[in-house]
Order: sequence, then structure tokens, then C-alpha cells
Amino acid sequence: MYSRTDKSTFNYTKWGVGNLSMCDVYLQFAHLAEEMIPYCRWKGMPCSHEDFRLTLTDGGVCFTFNARFSRDSIINATGVNHGLQLVVNVEQYEHMKGPHNAVGLKLLLHRQGAVPLMEDFGENVPVGMHTFVGVSITNAQAQVQAQAVHILNITSLYFDRYSQAACYRECLTDFVVDKCHCRDYYMPSVYTDEPPVCNVSQHTMCLLPAIESFNRKLSVACVCPKECDVLHYQTSSSLNIKNQFDLSVKYLNRTSKHLNDSLDTKELIFPERRRPNIQEAETILPGRPTRNLSKEALSVQDLISFKNKMESFLEMARMDGTFFSRNFLELNIYMRDLRVHKHEQLEAYTLIDILSTI
Repeated sequence: MYSRTDKSTFNYTKWGVGNLSMCDVYLQFAHLAEEMIPYCRWKGMPCSHEDFRLTLTDGGVCFTFNARFSRDSIINATGVNHGLQLVVNVEQYEHMKGPHNAVGLKLLLHRQGAVPLMEDFGENVPVGMHTFVGVSITNAQAQVQAQAVHILNITSLYFDRYSQAACYRECLTDFVVDKCHCRDYYMPSVYTDEPPVCNVSQHTMCLLPAIESFNRKLSVACVCPKECDVLHYQTSSSLNIKNQFDLSVKYLNRTSKHLNDSLDTKELIFPERRRPNIQEAETILPGRPTRNLSKEALSVQDLISFKNKMESFLEMARMDGTFFSRNFLELNIYMRDLRVHKHEQLEAYTLIDILSTI
């Protein structure tokens, strides 16, 4: 879809994709949390991909941690050891040509229930690095009564709580539905499929031009005042180059079951212990660590127990330092300060102040 400059000449009927829902496209070809997140710790205790919730955003399919409130989700101490630690496999070997050519992870911190504007505000996290993200919270409050009254008068068809982001999203959705009679996969709906999600043909021929048109006239198309009470998550990042051997050992230790399921430990194809060529490597590495490693039937536990066989395993599986630097990253997200810094908006001049200066 993204490789053609003139999409109007593409024959959707010929390839049988014209009526395919864009929601099905994204869900079918998106990364899976269980494959992306081999290592997870929350406040020093183990967690897993099951603690993440699939979320459809304007940046694609994302996975949200702490999507719903619970007592376990409360952070009561500052520092790296009291936050979220992840090892993430971005699976660059499964990437295809698209609208973006960057490789890595996009991170967005937001309030629970808020509309995640991933495309506009998501922060990039590079592969091959250990990134530390310190977080502090600022609460901005406005005391402009006219603005507060105006916000109270705004009713939403899709969202229970007003926010400027939700207002823009609703305005964009109404604009697109009016033009195309369908919506994008991440846009809100009144019911399960009303309005319906655009199919591939509608997405390319109508929805994308409609969004571009909306963005050009955004300032006059919507009236969305800023909410009176806003939480801003301020982040500061520091990075260092990750030790690839440490990362590979951590990955293998934490995903032994996944590797056991992926490896055929009874019937291994390579007749001799040799490094597979490029063609063989591509066929044995279609999105999982590897298959068919050697003539010997080795379990993952054997590979981890005997460090002398680890290097041979990594070499034959092409999971060397280059593989990890291209696909894996480590991420720590933690609170730098538990206090909420309050910024209160006040009137610079009242009517009396203006009259007294005349």
C-alpha cells in the first residue's frame, strides 16, 4: 500500500483485498505481546505479556501497561528498582515497507482512559540500547471560569470524559465518517461496528485524503478548548549501549518455554554442525529465535546449562550480537519524584487592575 505513489491505479479486486477491513489487517499482521516481551519486572517482581492490554492507536497496534487501576499498579517509591523493567524484541526481521523507516519502540505515558496520541507525542526508544526513563508529574489547573463553562457544555458521543485530545479525535472521526461513511481502525464507535471500519479500498482512496484535508483545516474545523485540569508526565531519558551477551542470556533464560516450543528437539535437519547459509537462515528464522540447530537433539535447558554450547547455538541460529543489537532493547521506566507539581493558571489582570493603571 505504501510503496505505490499512485494508488488510484491499484487493482484491489484483482488481489482480493478491496473489502478487507483495516482493523483485520492491523490485528492479523501486528506484533504479538507474547513474542515481543520476553522479560518483564514490575517493582522488582516478575510480570509478563499478560499484564499488557492491546490498544489500537493512530500509531498502530500498541500494548498498554497499567491500563486499568489496581492497587498493585500504585508506585510508592522512587528509583529504577521500583518501576517497570522490560526487554523488548522489536522483531525487525518481520518488518515490511511502510510509512516510517525507523526501527525501535514508541513510548507514551498518559492518564488512564485518556486518548493516546501516539503518532504526535510518542517518544522513540532505540534498539540495541538500555534506556532509562525517569518520570515526574505536573498538574496544570486553569481558573478561567468562562472556559470551564464552555467545556461543561461540550457533549461527547464517544467519550465519557472530556479532554482536548478526545475532542480532536471525535471531531476527526465525525469529519471522516461524513466524507467516507466509515472510520479508521483506531477511531471511536458508538456501538461495536457503527460507524463501520473502512476497508482497504476506502482507506486508501477516501480516508487518507480526508485525514490530510482535516489536518490542513484543523484550527477552524474543531473548537476544542484545553481542559481545566491536566496531568503532564514529564520524562527525562538516558541511554547506554547494551551488553549483547548479557541481553542474549537474559532473553534465553526468560523464554526457555517459548524456545522449547519453537525448537524441534527430536528431529533436527542440519546433518552436520555448520553455519547455515543466508537462504537457510531465512527459512529457519521466520519470526522466532530459530529451528533445526544441529544434528544433536539439544533442549533449551541443555543450551543454557552448558555455556560452551551457547556460542555454537547463537552462531548457528544467527542470534549473535548483531542480531540482538538490531532487534532487542532494554527499558526501565520509573518515578523520579512522587510529588505532583501543581501549576495554577491565574488571571494576569483583572478589570480593577486595568482601571487602576489608566
